[in-house]
Amino acid sequence: MIFKEKIFKTQEKFYLADTSLKYYVLGYDSNSITASLENIIYLELRRRSYTVHVEKMNNNEIDFIAMKQNNKLYIQVTQEINSEKTQQRKRI
Repeated sequence: MIFKEKIFKTQEKFYLADTSLKYYVLGYDSNSITASLENIIYLELRRRSYTVHVEKMNNNEIDFIAMKQNNKLYIQVTQEINSEKTQQRKRI
């Protein structure tokens, strides 16, 4: 089980077809809701045939850049937009 936990704790982003797999391996953590939301959004974008990338600009990360034909979407995901911490992190 320790080996599996290390896989899920990398800094790289990964998206699961079944989000409950992560909870099965690592247990539920209320702080991981934003990661679950990102996972759901990624799967929906792929279902809608978008090509999806994650980009970094300086020290900031754009959660998703989704492209399909002439359509380009920039998407930031957060659980709560009203907190000062989120606004600093997302640079709103």
